[in-house]
Amino acid sequence: MKNLETIFQGEDCKILYNEPLSKYSTFKIGGIGKAVVIPENIQSFKNIIKIIHENKLKHILIGGGANILFLDSGYDGIILKLSNRNSSIEISGETIIAEAGANITKLCKLAQENGLTGLEFAFGIPGTLGGATFMNAGAYGGEFADVVERVHFLDENLDECILEKKDLKFGYRESYFTDKEVYITKVEMKLEKGDKEKIDETMKDLINRRITKQPHTMPSVGSTFKRPENDYASRVIDVSGLRGRSVGGAQVSEKHCGFIVNTGGATSKDVIELTEIVKKEVLEKTGCILECEMQIIGD
Repeated sequence: MKNLETIFQGEDCKILYNEPLSKYSTFKIGGIGKAVVIPENIQSFKNIIKIIHENKLKHILIGGGANILFLDSGYDGIILKLSNRNSSIEISGETIIAEAGANITKLCKLAQENGLTGLEFAFGIPGTLGGATFMNAGAYGGEFADVVERVHFLDENLDECILEKKDLKFGYRESYFTDKEVYITKVEMKLEKGDKEKIDETMKDLINRRITKQPHTMPSVGSTFKRPENDYASRVIDVSGLRGRSVGGAQVSEKHCGFIVNTGGATSKDVIELTEIVKKEVLEKTGCILECEMQIIGD
């Protein structure tokens, strides 16, 4: 890991050694990462991916870290992080074409400013477009499957590929890319013409609902559990008497039971132990099987 400058020589990227991984997750939890590599543009990202594969370097790709729990033990490979600072966003008529590192909130604001409706549901979702597409993120009755038309990516052989909407296999918090070692590079979205003021009103209403009903002041990964069929995770957790249940610094939010929050100093061990308690007690008391939504990364 100490010679990454040589391995990635000529590539426009930032290399950080022995980084606290808590900086790269909205949960603010995690041990030390041996190396974090941040390509500054999409071409460097593609080149670095190929170099990583050629050298058989252990790695994992992250976006905004909005759905990640890093383990306390850290990660001894490369954390490859997409930069949203230089991620391009193009608008052509009712189509938005954006690179995978694009910030979702910025996308929503640009859509509104251009009088395009369809992305309001995503306003306030943390993270990047690539990650949101990968997991088909959604909220308030909308999801990325509703707007994504085409995805550009590097496949398992690092060949550049494009998939059309019909082949993306979107489902609840899943897509064609789930459980595949592929790398989304660009996403094309089709929106509709709308009234700027009405779009703005909807976005303000949804962000207000998030602030009012969700524990936005505490670190979390958003909804910790997937929505069970014909029910809500928050409801079955609440009726199981788990509101406010804590393990160390991890707590079932008293404001919204679907969230496990970091009340301060929580470890990944605390979070994992609490999720297991929640799943066990919910199953015993309601018969409902809960499945975690977050991705766990570490050694």
